[in-house]
Amino acid sequence: MSDIAAVVGAALMVPLVVAMVYEVLSRHLFGAPTIWAFELSYMMMSGIFSLGFAYALKYRQHVNVDFIYGSLRPRWRAVVDLVGYTIFLPCAVAVSSGMFQYALRAYRSGEVSGVSSWNPVVWPLRAVLFTGFAILSLQALVEVIRCVRTLVTGEAQDTENAEAGLI
Repeated sequence: MSDIAAVVGAALMVPLVVAMVYEVLSRHLFGAPTIWAFELSYMMMSGIFSLGFAYALKYRQHVNVDFIYGSLRPRWRAVVDLVGYTIFLPCAVAVSSGMFQYALRAYRSGEVSGVSSWNPVVWPLRAVLFTGFAILSLQALVEVIRCVRTLVTGEAQDTENAEAGLI
């Protein structure tokens, strides 16, 4: 699911670039800025980032400081990771739940952005944000399971290299 969400997020880059190029040309060549480009850009960027969170977690691409962590044995790394994920997972689930409620309220009320004269409904963006955080929560659960597996077997779970076919 993390990989699929990341592909969808990456695919959103194409319409985002097209919309931004159109906006720049419209603004500078014709002196007619669009009323929708700003809102479309922040909505798409929010979707791109939220759909990529779980992928970054799966392949350990988040920023970290690993000068000590990198020298630890697999079981000790799993302990450190398990502590972190034990704190992170409930937070991610809480944010996911909150985003679901946030999107549902916007859908039911027909809430609009109120940012520009385009004024689109906001529930689709909030639904994408919920989806991204829900997948992030599931990926965090998978990471907890990997940590437990490493603690039991003593073997490291090298996701990045395993997925690339290097292991």
